[in-house]
Amino acid sequence: MEEFLATMTDKKLNEKIETILKMSGVTKENAFISLVTHLLKVSQYLVKNKGIFLIGENGTGKSYIYTEFLKELFPKYSGSMITPALLIGDGRATPNDTECIFDEKAVLIEEICDDDESSQSSIGILKDTLESGYFKKCKKENKEINISPIFTGNDYNQPNNLSDLISCKDSIPKRYRDKGFLDRVPLLLPHNKKLFGEMNYYKNIASEEFSLNDVLKNLRETLKEKNYITTDMEISSEREEKIYNSFLNAITTLLYPNEKAPDWFIRGWFELLKFFRSLLVDEKVYNPFNENSARLIVEILGYDTNDVGYLVFITNRVIVKLKEENNIFKIALTGFGIEENQKEYNFYKSNKNSFISPIIEITKTILIQKAGDITPDKRIYLDPFNKSRNEENKTDEEFNYSILQSMEYCIDRNINFDNEKFSFRGIPDFYKYGLSTILFNAIGTNVPMDKIKFEDFILNDEDFKILNFVDYLQDS
Repeated sequence: MEEFLATMTDKKLNEKIETILKMSGVTKENAFISLVTHLLKVSQYLVKNKGIFLIGENGTGKSYIYTEFLKELFPKYSGSMITPALLIGDGRATPNDTECIFDEKAVLIEEICDDDESSQSSIGILKDTLESGYFKKCKKENKEINISPIFTGNDYNQPNNLSDLISCKDSIPKRYRDKGFLDRVPLLLPHNKKLFGEMNYYKNIASEEFSLNDVLKNLRETLKEKNYITTDMEISSEREEKIYNSFLNAITTLLYPNEKAPDWFIRGWFELLKFFRSLLVDEKVYNPFNENSARLIVEILGYDTNDVGYLVFITNRVIVKLKEENNIFKIALTGFGIEENQKEYNFYKSNKNSFISPIIEITKTILIQKAGDITPDKRIYLDPFNKSRNEENKTDEEFNYSILQSMEYCIDRNINFDNEKFSFRGIPDFYKYGLSTILFNAIGTNVPMDKIKFEDFILNDEDFKILNFVDYLQDS
């Protein structure tokens, strides 16, 4: 264990994560959403008396890590076989002479979407026991539980974007969707080929000085509950606060086992957990890619935040502009983003024209494109100096309005002013007419004015260029 702690101490977050990935068979060359899903699955052993649903297509690795790397920690059962006797022990047996699921520290229950109604009584026992923390073994002896349950099931829907994932919970049998049970098993981690993209695994795992099984066992033995929720996180209830604290504590213990996790780490994971929680209990998918998670995302992707000029989220991708780079990096956060990058690359290579900002290179998750002078209005700054400057925080509209006010002030008082110091920023509304023409010349279709987004364009070599155009291709 000392070797593991030494390996994880004073390291960058992406280095810590790579250590965990190597121990569990997944490479870092995967979409961001698949990596954070994998990390939550690893850290689940550190979440006591709260479970997760893994729902999705066959062949997406729902149980992979548990059957290949953590099988000694997660005994496996089929959902259709779970009976009250299996959970608490046969009432005819003696407690000391029999074993049951609730004696375990963790359990993997598979194929819940294919089980039958006969499991209804078992669901009630699961719910009550996870809530109380106690069960009556063999209906005779009160015993405390500390179990980390995982439920897997198949979902055959084909999502085309993040919002489509809201239907994933419909594949979970209704008896599992009781509100009380969803507070005990509060997260849904979807597994879809389109969501993840093609997964990359290590062909040969180098032998480590420590095993993932031993690491998790040791971390669980020394696990201490901590409060990570602050008042500005807007938690709706004490029950919700306990849910988020449990999972924040697990992922923090895994990646910062002997260090204090930075605030941006906690806030970033809180956004991701809200996404996975929304898939189970909300009517609309929560978008986890925002200013609160920006620093975490950049760190996991492996960029030095001191080198990042700004970043911009565009649904399934993030644009990263480095301070000393003449290019922008359009990074896929999901498998949908990988597909979007590929569509833009294929179109540009087959239809090279001067209206699209030149695309230089593509990898599995990154599209490299020539940068421009006009940054999108939704830019996010990580640098404290830029973030603290009001000019950088304001939208172009607000900034330009303040310029007009300053000019008016000078004119009213006959004060001479330097035009260069009163330059407007961004793209004025009337430019939309020109942008419509640019889009028509680039992709050959008329795009309605109300569908044109300024953040999809940049000023490149004194001309407007198209930066993001996959949505316009789909419209055409």
